[in-house]
Amino acid sequence: MKRSLIFSLLILPCIVFGMKERKVVKGTDGSPNGYIEFLPNDYDGFKKFPTLIWWNGLGEIGAGSLTSLTAMGSKYIASWLRQNEVGFIVLIPQDANGWGKASPFVRWALSQYSVTINKGSLHIAGLSSGGYMIRDLINEGSEEYKLFSTITPMATNLDGAIPNVKRIVDNNQYVWCFAGELDYGANTPGAQTRFVAALQRLAPTRGQISIYKGLKHSSWTMTYDASGKAAVEISATTMDGAVLFKWVDMPLTWWQWMLDHSKDLTIPDPPTPPVDSCMTKDCTFPLVEMRAYKDSIYFYSERGIKIFVVKADKVKNGN
Repeated sequence: MKRSLIFSLLILPCIVFGMKERKVVKGTDGSPNGYIEFLPNDYDGFKKFPTLIWWNGLGEIGAGSLTSLTAMGSKYIASWLRQNEVGFIVLIPQDANGWGKASPFVRWALSQYSVTINKGSLHIAGLSSGGYMIRDLINEGSEEYKLFSTITPMATNLDGAIPNVKRIVDNNQYVWCFAGELDYGANTPGAQTRFVAALQRLAPTRGQISIYKGLKHSSWTMTYDASGKAAVEISATTMDGAVLFKWVDMPLTWWQWMLDHSKDLTIPDPPTPPVDSCMTKDCTFPLVEMRAYKDSIYFYSERGIKIFVVKADKVKNGN
């Protein structure tokens, strides 16, 4: 008996615990959509968390009933979150027909979770028809839209938002698009690269896109579990004027990218850089971007590592 107990204790650290999950039927507390809620295990109703709102595609549409939410929750990010803790509030609303609007649910969620959503670290992602909802959200330019720190469209079409691409810069937002090389119809890679190119012309570091070799209409599967970091991307370095992002060269997950590009740069605390260091001496690596925050500066190296500088006047110019 004692040996069995010892063996059980030894294997406990290997157990993977997912997040707290709840399926919320449409109309509950006035919700305009049914949705699946995933909460961190230390969620207590008071502590604030970074928050992701994830919109699915046509294959997951439904009435927001328990039955349709269960079906939506059986795959993709919902299935993965049951086995993985990410430290985010993740809300996965269900659109009824693929032609809905994101704003009503976003507005409702901001009110319903007003105590625990960190508005300085609010993020949105949408695949296929969910990406079209993001396109419409950019075009609306609503107060809810302006709160988002990052935007992740996947396997979708952003051509219609190109006239309003400057809103990304004006609202201090970052975009990471995902596409399959062989995606088809209205959702070919060009339907996103043209938007990214327009954004990069205004601000080179604000937009990026990863395009996967031989992949069709499922690029969203590359995001949440970081499988896209190891997957083969197309060899081209540019498309339609957009500089393509090579995730394999960057030491971060998609979740960390969202945190690193939060408007509230105190979430999370900046890590001590292991290699690229630019604290009080000349920088010895190319700087891609500099972002000021209070009396400190965040630097991003070409490898995507964030550097924290305590006092701006201690940083010297140069490469």
